Amino acid sequence: MLTYLAEKVAGGEADQLKEYVVAIEGLGKPASYDPQQNSTVRIQVGRLRQKLAEYYRTEGLHDL
Repeated sequence: MLTYLAEKVAGGEADQLKEYVVAIEGLGKPASYDPQQNSTVRIQVGRLRQKLAEYYRTEGLHDL
């Protein structure tokens, strides 16, 4: 997930990072993925945010 998101941002495609697109391209969900019925992307992004916050609070404190 982090690699996918970072590549999109670095490639100037941050504006394309919509929940449906991330599900299909980033997580390999089928085209039938319905963000209204499935919160997978929101959950994964939330976990990623928590892990990044923890990293920058601890060992990555000087990486900013």
